Amino acid sequence: MNQVVQQCLDAHNEYRRRHGAPPLVINNSLMKMAQNWVKNNADRCQMVHNTGRGNIGENLYCAYPSFTNGRVAVEDWYNEIKHNNFNRPGFTSGTGHFTQVVWKASRELGVGWATGRNGWTYFCYNYSPTGNFNNDYAGNVLPPGTVSDEPEESNEAEEEAEEAEEDEAEEDPEVLDLGVHELGQKNKPASSKDKNKLLAILCFE
Repeated sequence: MNQVVQQCLDAHNEYRRRHGAPPLVINNSLMKMAQNWVKNNADRCQMVHNTGRGNIGENLYCAYPSFTNGRVAVEDWYNEIKHNNFNRPGFTSGTGHFTQVVWKASRELGVGWATGRNGWTYFCYNYSPTGNFNNDYAGNVLPPGTVSDEPEESNEAEEEAEEAEEDEAEEDPEVLDLGVHELGQKNKPASSKDKNKLLAILCFE
């Protein structure tokens, strides 16, 4: 698995464990969806949501300059917990990323990223089933320290698929990291302090 994807997945599952939510697993269809949409955003140097994604959750994030640590966005989103009131569950504009990250009913994750011509790195995270749904926050956004009532899902099938992909990649180097934009591109230095701040935006249907 790509290092950035692994960092994103590990960060999600670390935080979900704190709230009694089962771990997410990578879904290849969601990976393709996220990558296709984030390329669209990066090409246009914008952050807008995919309104045709159906029952799929989506978190968007961008930062300048480009970076390779997949935990950054997830950590920023989880920090919204300080604005969440577990005694009054529900949606607020300042906690939507956090609630999607720990949403108990979400089970699968897709991650995509790309760097725009402006030097910003754009991320798209897709979740299935979607979080922040049907106002069911009390049953899906549980307080820290909640113990999971479900056994962790096995990643055996996923690991076997990865091994098969790696074997194919050894025979044909062109398929390595297919469809994933590598980070670490050189960018122009920031011209102002505004370019150094991180942005994270999430909207809901």
